[in-house]
Amino acid sequence: MELPQEEDLLEITNSIEDGTLLLCSDGSFCPHEGLGSHAWVFSTSEGVILLRGSGPIDGLPRLLSSYRPEMGGITALLFVLSVLVQIFDISSGGGGYALL
Repeated sequence: MELPQEEDLLEITNSIEDGTLLLCSDGSFCPHEGLGSHAWVFSTSEGVILLRGSGPIDGLPRLLSSYRPEMGGITALLFVLSVLVQIFDISSGGGGYALL
């Protein structure tokens, strides 16, 4: 995850409260190598990316499927969102989510 700029955090906070924040995540799985990864973004409705992150999906290769990376991306995105909501004491608002 890249460290966010202060103005991006303010934009994220305002977008949550306005209900305009867009969230998106995706996962990838290579069955031949037994590897998975995920990525996610927070974006404005104009497509400006405010925050992004990515990472590996750990686990036994024989137990991995395409679902685990998808769920890993959603879990990471919701974790970061919940931390921001707690840090900035956001009590109202919303946003949109898309799976790719």
